[in-house]
Order: sequence, then C-alpha cells, then structure tokens
Amino acid sequence: MADQGLIDGKLFVKKVWQTLSTDLVPVLSGLKILLTAKRDQHRSLADFLEKHALHRPENVALKDHQQQLTWRQFNNKANQVAHFFQAKGLKKGDIVALMMENRVEVLIHVAGLAKLGVVVSMINTSQRGDVLMHSLDVAPVTSIIVGSELVVAIQTIEPSLDESVQSNIFEVADGVAGVLTDSFTYPDLQAAVADQPVMNLPVTRTLQLKDTLYLVFTSGTTGLPKASRMSHHRFFRAMGGIGLASFRLRTSDVLYTPLPLYHNNALTLAFGAVLGSGATLAIGRKFSASRFWQEITAFHATAFVYIGELCRYLMAQPVSDLERQHHVRVILGNGLRPDIWMEFKQRFGIERINEFYGSSEGNMMFSNLFNMDRTAGMYPLLYKVARYDVEKDELVRDAKGFCENVKRGETGLLLMPVSDRVPFDGYTDKKASSGKMLKGLFKSGDRYIDTGDLVMQQGFGHIAFVDRLGDTFRWKGENVATGEVEAALLKHEAIEHAIVYGVAVPHADGKAGMAAISLKEGADNPSTQDLASYMRNALPSYAVPLFIRMQGDQAVTSTFKYQKYKLKEEGWQDVNADEVYLLEGGTDRYRSLTPQLSEQLSAGELRL
Repeated sequence: MADQGLIDGKLFVKKVWQTLSTDLVPVLSGLKILLTAKRDQHRSLADFLEKHALHRPENVALKDHQQQLTWRQFNNKANQVAHFFQAKGLKKGDIVALMMENRVEVLIHVAGLAKLGVVVSMINTSQRGDVLMHSLDVAPVTSIIVGSELVVAIQTIEPSLDESVQSNIFEVADGVAGVLTDSFTYPDLQAAVADQPVMNLPVTRTLQLKDTLYLVFTSGTTGLPKASRMSHHRFFRAMGGIGLASFRLRTSDVLYTPLPLYHNNALTLAFGAVLGSGATLAIGRKFSASRFWQEITAFHATAFVYIGELCRYLMAQPVSDLERQHHVRVILGNGLRPDIWMEFKQRFGIERINEFYGSSEGNMMFSNLFNMDRTAGMYPLLYKVARYDVEKDELVRDAKGFCENVKRGETGLLLMPVSDRVPFDGYTDKKASSGKMLKGLFKSGDRYIDTGDLVMQQGFGHIAFVDRLGDTFRWKGENVATGEVEAALLKHEAIEHAIVYGVAVPHADGKAGMAAISLKEGADNPSTQDLASYMRNALPSYAVPLFIRMQGDQAVTSTFKYQKYKLKEEGWQDVNADEVYLLEGGTDRYRSLTPQLSEQLSAGELRL
C-alpha cells in the first residue's frame, strides 16, 4: 500500500494470486456460505456444532484456564441446557439474559438456548443499576442466567424485576471445582441440567436462518444501550465471509480471545471462525497486557482476536522474549491504527493481520481477505461511500437531490444498501432502526443504512476507517453514548447541567470522555474523590469521564440546545478560565489539570 493509504494495484494482484494459490478451498467455502445463505433456509448455528460433534468428537472445541471441552462434550452440554429450558416451557422467540464473565459456560448456554430458538440477550458484565435494568427491559426477558461472580449485580436490581422473572433466575458456579449448594443465591443451573438428555433436539431442525440468535448491546448513535439483533443468517454470513474466506483457520489452530464474549468480536467472529473451521477457541478471562504473551504460550495459540486499543497496550509493554516465542501466524480484529500497523506486525512477528470493518447493528462487513497493509479490507457486494460535508454535518447532493460517490483517495460517509438479499436486522427498538434508514439517495426508491462512519475509498474495493460522526465516541474498545453519561451525572444531587463529549488525547486510541458541568445554585462543591466514586458506581468503567470541566452557566442556542460543538473544539486545553480536572488511572480522585500535568499528558507519561 502506498504511503497515502491507497492500494497499490500491482501488489494487490500479487496478494490475490498468493492467497488463491494456497487457500483457494477455504476462500471458496466461505464465499459460498456468504453468497448462498438464504433467510428462509432451515439451518442454524447448531448445524456446525452437531457436525463437529459427529465428525471430530474428540477434538478440543473450547478451553479456558480451568477446563476444556471436546466437540462431543460441548454439544452434549448444550443439549442438556436446551432440554432443561424446553421442559421449563421456553420456546422460539423467548428471551433469556446471560450475564457471565469469560469462560466456556458462556458458549454452552448460548449454543444450548440457540438449539431451541430462544434468543440470548448478551449482557455487558460491567453494567450496573439503571443501565443494567434498561438492558433487561429493552428486550423483555423471561429468565436470567448469571455467573456466581456477578450475582451481586442482579441482586441489586432484582426488586425492580417482574415477579415472573424473579422466579426464573439461575446461577452458574464459577469454576469446575464448584460451589457448595447452600452458598448459591439462585438455583444451581449446572446441577439442574446434569440429569438432562444429551441427544440433539428435533425442534432445532425447524429453525430458520432469519430467526434471531442473540442480542448484542450497542450504544448506536445516541442514548442508552440498544439491543441489536444477530440472526442466524448474519452469523452465517460473518462465519463464511470473515471466519472461513478471510481468517481461514485450520482444524489444528487454537484461537485465543481475551475480549468479552458479550461483544461481536469474540462471540460472532471468534466463535464463528472456530465453529466454521472446527478449530479450538481458547477463552481468556480478561485482557492483561502484561500477561498476554504468557497466556498465548500457555494456550498454544496460533491466532488471536484484537481491538485497536489492545494492540496499543501491547506495544507499550517492555520488550520480552515471549513476544517472539509464540506460534501466532494470523490475527483478526478491528481498529489497528495505520501509524502502528507495520511496527506491530514486525515487532511481534505476525504474518497476517485480518483487519475488518463492521458494526453490531450493521448488515455488511469488510475484511482484509488478501493480507494488504493498513486497510479494513473489502466487501464482495455493493456499497456506497458518499460525499459528506463535515462542517454542515450533511450529505452533499446534486441539483436533482441525489448523492454522489467519492473518488479513490477521498473520504465520505459509508452507506450500507438494504435489499431482500442483504437485509437490515437492526435493533429491537423499531424507531431506532428506522432512524438509521435513508431512502432515495442515489435513485428513487433505494434504501441505505447510515453507518455514521467516515471512510476513505482506497481503491480496488478497499476502505480505511477515518472517523465517527455524531455524539458517540469510542474509548477502551467500547462505544460511549454521551446521553447515558449525562443522565448519570444529572442524578448527582449537586449537578445542574452536564454536557459530555469525546476529546482526543495524545498517545491514546479513540477519544476520552470529558464532562462540562455546572452546579445547582447553593449546592456544595462535591469533592474530587466523591465525584470519582459517584461516577464509578453509576457508570461502566469505560464510560467514566477522564476530564471534568467546571463551568458557570452553560451556553445554549436560541432553541435551548447546548453548544456542544464549541466544547469539542476547545477540548481539554483551550478552556479559558474554567477549572479542569483529570482522573488519572489507578487513582481514586480527580486532580486539577495543572500546566505540569498537561505537559505529562501531552507527552504520554500518564496512565489513563
């Protein structure tokens, strides 16, 4: 790839030839699934699980730090879960919430419920209080499965749940050693399913690809988390297009994921790649930069999944022998910044970086099929990159009112076409889904989904991610919705106004949260320790603002809207006479952002 980010034609042709000459079979197999999967087909995730249980029963399917399961054992345990909940009266379309930290039991329950057509609502394990209650309400659940390690989070909101849900909360012990029965808060699900049959269920054959498989929560563009639908059809397309055709794992591969299984990178892409290929998925409990290569070695991993921030953290670690004494040949993820791409690849000896672009609620995914550098890859079907006026925050239209495509090397708004062949599953909230739909952009009657992302058209079907539009920003690998953070701040007894936005910070991926707040008249100024404690209790860790800007009156427009764009432009440095505070990593309070602290922040010397 050329320095300006364009795809070099000669190199592209060479890479295509190299790929097809060595990996033609998996490429064609994956593309066949991607292009031929029809929504009304009687197929499901269970097809691949049951196939592997039949043809490679003793191969290891899943493993974590405490146990490993063969494909036969995995399928048997999933069947026991399915039989248990079928006996409880659950049926296709019912929703069960699953809240559990990374371990093999997560996938046992996802697969088991999927065999019934029951929708699994994948709850973010860092959610608490009102946000957690919202996630359980936005897609009303009939039952909750919670890991012992997260029981307290459910106990806290249990009084707000419907009585029917309260009586259907099940607990899964944390660890194969188990927990004494009398120490369980809720019924022991592992004990309850232990005597269930292990045979496959006839009802699984009635499922169709269009049926919803699970819900993954996303911030979308604004507001509280939205539940995006992942159908079996979308799972198949991701498994075929990325897992098989692009990632191309072998049955002997071990794919390591330290990313949470409630996220699509781990659940859809990593699990999908393993399910499609018959490889092994190694599940890390949580990501640790200092222990990362130790875990890679311990699991004998040959591949891993990433997000851009993970790569940045690994680059910041001291050089060690372990980072080159591994067998990793390919990695899959998104957000690896172009400025560290080559250095990352060379330092850690990675042969192939399978960067992709996609979203939880989207209907298409780009993937670096041919191992080009500094690109999110290509998409085999049609898409549009439309010219966009960032200053006016609108699409550029011609005299007839239609949009125009950008040229190679230009940046525009990525638009996803919607058709019967490529549908939009969207959110559970129909209003939120319809808000993403745009019509009549290039001709009368056409339909597109607004991704909210600016990308560069690199040529030869490839794109590079540039920036996100709107109020949502990305930090620590998570999308942060400003409305959610503002709502939490406004519940503080001393805060009158709160405006939250993302600001760029040197030597950090994404944007850090900054909150401009003003206090109620006569209210006592909260201590910096109290403010930090309050936010950490009210919000997920990634959503806690790093910066607090104390203001008097908030400037508003003539229609009483906050002038957020001015605050964004001023960032954390150009704040006039306002006092700014910083929440440094590992501390329990906000510190005044002095000139000395600002210099350290600019130099990348502070932990965030």
